[in-house]
Amino acid sequence: MSAIGGYEIERPIGQGGMGTVYLARGADGVAVAVKVLHPQFGGIDAYVQRFQREAELAERLAHPNGVRVLTHGQEDGLHYLVMEFVEGQTLLEMLCVPRQDSPPDAPPSAPPQADDATAPIPVSPRRRDSAGKGLPPERVMPWLRQIAHVLQAAADIGLVHRDLKPGNIIIDTDDQARVLDFGLAKDTAALSKALSITGQSLGTPPYMSPEQFEGARDVDSRSDLYSLGATAYHLLTGRAPFAGPTQAAYMRQHLDEIPPAACAVNPAVPRHLSRVIDRLLAKDPADRHQTPAELIEDLDRIERGRAPLRRYRPRRPRRNGLRHTLVGAAAVVALVLAVVNAWRWQRAASAEAARRPRVVMGPARHTGVPGPPTAPVVAPPS
Repeated sequence: MSAIGGYEIERPIGQGGMGTVYLARGADGVAVAVKVLHPQFGGIDAYVQRFQREAELAERLAHPNGVRVLTHGQEDGLHYLVMEFVEGQTLLEMLCVPRQDSPPDAPPSAPPQADDATAPIPVSPRRRDSAGKGLPPERVMPWLRQIAHVLQAAADIGLVHRDLKPGNIIIDTDDQARVLDFGLAKDTAALSKALSITGQSLGTPPYMSPEQFEGARDVDSRSDLYSLGATAYHLLTGRAPFAGPTQAAYMRQHLDEIPPAACAVNPAVPRHLSRVIDRLLAKDPADRHQTPAELIEDLDRIERGRAPLRRYRPRRPRRNGLRHTLVGAAAVVALVLAVVNAWRWQRAASAEAARRPRVVMGPARHTGVPGPPTAPVVAPPS
């Protein structure tokens, strides 16, 4: 493929679960990132309709802390999204940089071939014994506020991200947090068919909200706030709130377990900030901040040395036996689907790869497309 939508393709710069990202240039010579959906997703009408609707909303999201979606369309049966190209470093990459007081990290292992419910899901290649050595709170606080501002702007136009995580947040050359991939926001109902075909997970398990695990049809900005809380926890402590390591284990932990307070894991985290994160990670959306603007108010209070507006005490959800049974059954079904469909997905991917010319990629460099720092450049999983 040499061009799409009037943009000249220069080279692939990443591969994700939902598509391939290319570095391209328009007629004006400005670099852009073009994400082309995998053909198997382009054949799912419900998803394509949702993708087009979300892309139209994302084009309206003109916010300095978002990554602008410039246009979208379809050409020769391929659905594509053109995004602003941003230089910088993702928060995931920042978490993976060894601290000077930590021993060198061991080389990361290869990720599992399929999104298997029993396969360990990597959060980052940091050593486990480096947990508790997160980023300084004085650096994280401004980023949280910036992310909350763009989430509020998105909520104002009815847009929910649904996959907020360190790999989808890039810190640009001006030290500003930029949220990626609003144009590929997920919808659990529209993607249910895709899940049955490919075994792909909806969201990223270490950061997914309980309601996403439960398959809620209409999640709102409070789900994004939960994911922001999980991201903040990881940034401040050096580890995600839950250890997994499998998809089924993450489901159980996000639904039923309470993580240690961030200030207990890393004493450098201010107590008031730790309490805000506790509330963001509340199991019930009604117990969280109800809007990103409410979170911004709490962050402002903390900076002035005041306590959050509301004191939240983490508590386990009350679940009856039937609900536990249903959750357990869902985990078993996810396991069976993943095992059965992983083979189908890998076979289809191998056949597609065999039909395409091989591409030799150059050395790694940071771009506006997040991903593990060990790959040349990897697209954000969608």
